[in-house]
Amino acid sequence: MNGGNSNSDEVFGAFRLGSMALALPMDMLREVVPFTRLQQLPTAAPWVLGGLDLRGVLVPVVDLSVLLGQTEQANHRQCVVVVAHEGRLAGIVATAVDCLFSANTNQLNAFHSTDAVGRVARGSLQNPSSGKLLSVLCAQALMALPQLPAVSDPEPHRQSHALSQEHASAEEHHRVPLLLMRSQGLLFAVNPEEIETTMPRAQLKSKDVCNGHYKGNAIYREREIPAISLTDYLNFGVEAGPLKTNMCVGDPAQPAFVLRFGQGAMAVLIDEILDIVQVNPNQLIDLPNIAVLKTKVLRQTIAVHSIYPEQPHDEHFYVIHPKGMVADQGLKALADLVHRAENTKDVPEESDHQRKGLRRLEVDQRVIVFDMNGDHVIPISEIAEVLPYRGVKEAFPRDNPFRGIMTHRNRAIPVVDLAQHLGLPRQKLNTSSNVLVVHLENQPIGLAVGCLRSIEQANWSPEVPVLGAARTERSGVNKLTKKLAEVLVGNERKLLEIISAREEAQRFAECHLAARCDQTALSPEQEKQLECTHTAEA
Repeated sequence: MNGGNSNSDEVFGAFRLGSMALALPMDMLREVVPFTRLQQLPTAAPWVLGGLDLRGVLVPVVDLSVLLGQTEQANHRQCVVVVAHEGRLAGIVATAVDCLFSANTNQLNAFHSTDAVGRVARGSLQNPSSGKLLSVLCAQALMALPQLPAVSDPEPHRQSHALSQEHASAEEHHRVPLLLMRSQGLLFAVNPEEIETTMPRAQLKSKDVCNGHYKGNAIYREREIPAISLTDYLNFGVEAGPLKTNMCVGDPAQPAFVLRFGQGAMAVLIDEILDIVQVNPNQLIDLPNIAVLKTKVLRQTIAVHSIYPEQPHDEHFYVIHPKGMVADQGLKALADLVHRAENTKDVPEESDHQRKGLRRLEVDQRVIVFDMNGDHVIPISEIAEVLPYRGVKEAFPRDNPFRGIMTHRNRAIPVVDLAQHLGLPRQKLNTSSNVLVVHLENQPIGLAVGCLRSIEQANWSPEVPVLGAARTERSGVNKLTKKLAEVLVGNERKLLEIISAREEAQRFAECHLAARCDQTALSPEQEKQLECTHTAEA
């Protein structure tokens, strides 16, 4: 049987159609969608129920029970398992999706058939966890069925999506962060780990040599750095609209992200920072090599509905490749020119610390700066997603830091007031507030905070006593020590407390979520005591 050969192990997705227990290899499963009204397709095969509208593509849906000559059971059609094989898509109607399991393919008992329908069943395989026998389907034989109008796969880059919450949780470890932004009506994204920082307000100083995408100099860490317009640099022509089409010196300060050019730096001007999300890298689509596109800077794109499934429109984010901008000789020369000009100025000796700070990327750590009854920071590595504070129905006492539940990506996320959870005054949260999502092992937790200020590089300090009055947690334990980080907020350098989002989310889960489960398990003595108490009260 060769059961110990781990190289033969394969992951399968198990699903049911009536009384049939079926399975398919995970690399052939694209996704599972609800069974909805189908459109008629030009085929005479009675087992092709119709076409499912899957984001603008009609995918033929097959009912295997009809194909096998069984009695048609409409109540068995609850969902559709979309199968992808060799660049083509088809759907299999199913009653329910059961689980994922890993099994040794050497233990597959092959079926042998001479007709096209019989070859759809590849063989039988046992689920090692449940001991249940399943019929493994052959995707190649399915696509080869006569009269099946299989459709070309419009998204061949995509891999199989999750069939269960367990698989979705495993995929979280392979996601990449994206900072979403808007500039002159266009949507852009960049990996925040590949930029130095963000500037919420980049105020420009007038320069006589400004032209093209160079808009002047911005003040960054007490020094001047050049500022360029992102859309002007990319030569994107944007129609006039409610947003600014050209940014000139003297306009109000606007957001920017900062790139490092050797010893110098550069601010890239945008209009608005929208969100920070985590995405599956397989959802990134490579851009074609078109001359008008700066493909060294814009290599990929990602559809909006891949990030926000509740917004199924055709917009997409251009994904910026910062290394392509840093390699641009024109930008590098501009950054070096301004850097040399700054070095010729009379800089006080005490500012040497700030100059060295521009070259400390190797030892700095990235943090999110946010308002929570004052400025605080959280390491960006601990945050899975940043969501707007909306859709949270507050229906709990004000003395409880638990604010309510929000739904995102088909998961219910408990939202806790982080300030109140830490013993600080309860926050006044509104639509401009944010929820920092932390993924624990089995449950995401949302930490509600005020508005986000920026993403910054920070110098970490050893643990020191908390400045000011000692805070008391809800459990009554004084918090005597904290870590501080030196962070540049605007043009002011501050020492801010570092909050561990993961530790606080775990503490909330242990105190509130785990306690609810513990209440169901009472010892016989506790049950007897509780019964006596109820009798006495009666």
